[in-house]
Amino acid sequence: MLGVAMSFLFSVFIFLSVSAFGAAPATPPVATPANPVANISPQKAPDYTPAIISAAIAGVVSLIVGISIGRQSHSLALKRDERAREHADRREKEAKRAELLSTLKHWEKTLVVILNPDELGRTYYESGAIAALAAAAERFRGYVTDQDTFNRLNAKASNMHPKQLNANGREKARDTICAAIGQFYDFIRNA
Repeated sequence: MLGVAMSFLFSVFIFLSVSAFGAAPATPPVATPANPVANISPQKAPDYTPAIISAAIAGVVSLIVGISIGRQSHSLALKRDERAREHADRREKEAKRAELLSTLKHWEKTLVVILNPDELGRTYYESGAIAALAAAAERFRGYVTDQDTFNRLNAKASNMHPKQLNANGREKARDTICAAIGQFYDFIRNA
């Protein structure tokens, strides 16, 4: 838009400068007392055709230049905006990944120190481990390409049924849940 406006102003400037310095009108013959009848002939109007043609050419050239500058500026702005969106998307993905990894690591460290199987079950099911893991996983879900593996590992880590938790025996429940969280952590770190 700025290029078109500049080209218009440039063409007006060229037109005014050419018409101001173009052919000056001839001075009309004046009758004097010594020569009462002067050679008065019909006076020709000044010919502004070359000035108009040169101003039109300058206007067209400046319009073409203005349009090409405008198109170039627009395409550069589109590319810049696209790169900015890609960068913002990458930052958002990395922030969500960091949040999920942090949540997984927090609950793994919380659960690994619990030795009593009953307390482990209460902490996992009732103190919010399942909800926190599932919520963090849900926020990152859209960035994962392998949805099947993500769903399987997410269900294993954040929605483990008590029978699955005690599948290897009540004494191994801590190892079972920490192993599931560890596998999910490794998958997310590389996703």
